[in-house]
Amino acid sequence: MSPGGGRRVLGALVALLIIAADLSPFGKHLLRLPSAVTVAVGQRQTIVLDAPGRIGVRASGAGTRLELDGAPAPATWRTVSGTALRLLPADPGRYTLRLRLLGVLPWRSLRVDAVAVPDLVPGGQAVGVVLHSRGPLVVAMRSVPGPGGQVPSPAAAAGIRPGDVLLRIDNRAVTTPQEVAAALAGVPDGGTASVTVLRAGRTLRLRVRPVRAAAAAPPLIGAWVREDTGGIGTLTFTAAQGVFGALGHPVVDPTTDTPIVLGTGALLPSLISGMERSRDGRPGEKIGVLIGGSPGLGTVLANTAFGVFGRLDRTPGAGPLTEPLPVALPDQVHTGPAQILTVIGGRTVGSFAARISAILPQRRPTTRGFVVTITDHRLLAATGGIVQGMSGSPVIQDGRLIGAVTHVFVDNPARGYGVLAVWMAETAGLLPAASGSSGI
Repeated sequence: MSPGGGRRVLGALVALLIIAADLSPFGKHLLRLPSAVTVAVGQRQTIVLDAPGRIGVRASGAGTRLELDGAPAPATWRTVSGTALRLLPADPGRYTLRLRLLGVLPWRSLRVDAVAVPDLVPGGQAVGVVLHSRGPLVVAMRSVPGPGGQVPSPAAAAGIRPGDVLLRIDNRAVTTPQEVAAALAGVPDGGTASVTVLRAGRTLRLRVRPVRAAAAAPPLIGAWVREDTGGIGTLTFTAAQGVFGALGHPVVDPTTDTPIVLGTGALLPSLISGMERSRDGRPGEKIGVLIGGSPGLGTVLANTAFGVFGRLDRTPGAGPLTEPLPVALPDQVHTGPAQILTVIGGRTVGSFAARISAILPQRRPTTRGFVVTITDHRLLAATGGIVQGMSGSPVIQDGRLIGAVTHVFVDNPARGYGVLAVWMAETAGLLPAASGSSGI
């Protein structure tokens, strides 16, 4: 047989082997195996392999003591069961495990990152969140009266859009609507002003020509602005360092649906005075009130895609779980029973049965990590399912904090999305950042 023919035969055999592997249960499982796993220091974790027969394992790396199947991870080849790898890291670090099928055939490499996960106290308390924008937030445009009648919005004509944050007018910083009016008062009749706006993280300079209805009238640019917004949500966790996390999603302006660019913010005590139940097609809502005469609970320092974070000055009262729980890593979250902590009346935090009905696999921070289904008849009777104001309610599974409720399925309010607690902890600076996020 010619060399070319031999290569063709070998290629055909390899192709047949690949097809056979793809069709076998092991082949299908192999395609789902990750190239890297993250494991928690001091916690045993099993990586299911379902490999035929036994496998060869060799470990390389430094910075951690890693136990494999009850013995130190081997620096030279060792044969172990192909069913699963049982890992137990003693301290943070990274290892690479090289695997051989049947102990001899090179198979694949598996990166193992061992991280120290924080212990956090689950919340569940109802809290008020009030955020002041970094500058006046443009929420709408309007026509303005001019000398000859109504004039289309000068701000819109200049390129200003709803969702923009006003930072400066000419050389004057503005933080309130009153300061905007005072700065525009200095613009001469028929003149223009330089307006600095913040839009989607970019700073832009635009020129706007204010309009006066008469010589003595104040100049107007035709933009409605707001300086603060707030609402009722749920505290997700507190940490020993005085850090808190809440909501599980950003605070957005209700008119423009854009996240508030934070200037200052406060966490306030509140109670739930009533409930509008969820129904198919219409999410319900907790009716909350701020507790008058009480000092604030803390300061909001960040408004992020994964919630609001800051520093506590005092605790909002104990929930049903007062001892810290470890944060679950993504591989530790699974379908099955769970519990939700939230308030449905007054200030008392209740514990309610739920089920994790779907996992949305993710290796990088994203806002939807799992689907949670309310199964507790008490909670369903009181709320109809997930309601506004429940955002941030911690979700517990297997003695770990796995995440927080964030969104409701409008067509089925018993179900909703949750964000993984690991991304909230990372954003709060309580875990090493895996993808460039930074702590408060």
